[in-house]
Amino acid sequence: MLRLLKAGLIAAGLQVGAVAVATIIATHLAGSFELMSVESTSSTAENASQIPFLAWVYLLTAFGVALTSASFVDINANRIRHASFLIDKDSPLNATRGLLAQLGVTVVLLLIEALNSPPSFLVDAGQSLGNVGAARLIWTGIMSVGIASFGATARATWKAV
Repeated sequence: MLRLLKAGLIAAGLQVGAVAVATIIATHLAGSFELMSVESTSSTAENASQIPFLAWVYLLTAFGVALTSASFVDINANRIRHASFLIDKDSPLNATRGLLAQLGVTVVLLLIEALNSPPSFLVDAGQSLGNVGAARLIWTGIMSVGIASFGATARATWKAV
C-alpha cells in the first residue's frame, strides 16, 4: 500500500521544505525591506505571521509541487495502473477513475480548508504563545502539504488513466 503513495509522500516532503524555505526567505526579506515592524525581541514565527502573502505562497508552491513531472510520478502511475488491473481485470480503468475522483475531491476540500480560519486549538495555542497570527500560517502550511501530497498522487493517477 505504501508503494502506491510514494509520489504523495515525496511531494509532501518537498512541500515541507518549500514551506520552510519560503518562510525563512519571506521573513528575511520583510525584515530587510521593512515590510513589517521587526523588533529585536520578535521571533521568526511572529515575523512570518505578519506577512499576508505568505499563505498564498504556500498554496502556490503546493500546486507547483503537485504538478511537477518527475520520475517518481511516472513510477507511481505504473504502480497504480498495475493495482487497478489486479482489482478489476475486465475494466481496470474503473478503479483508476474512482481513485482519481476521490483524490480530486480531497485536493479541493483541502484547498477550501486552507482558505478557512484555522481551528480553535491552533488559535488558542497561538494566544497562549503570544502570536495569534502564526496559527493562520501554520494551518495553511499544513493544508498545503496535504494539497501537494494528494495532488501528486492525483497526477500519478491521471497518468495511469
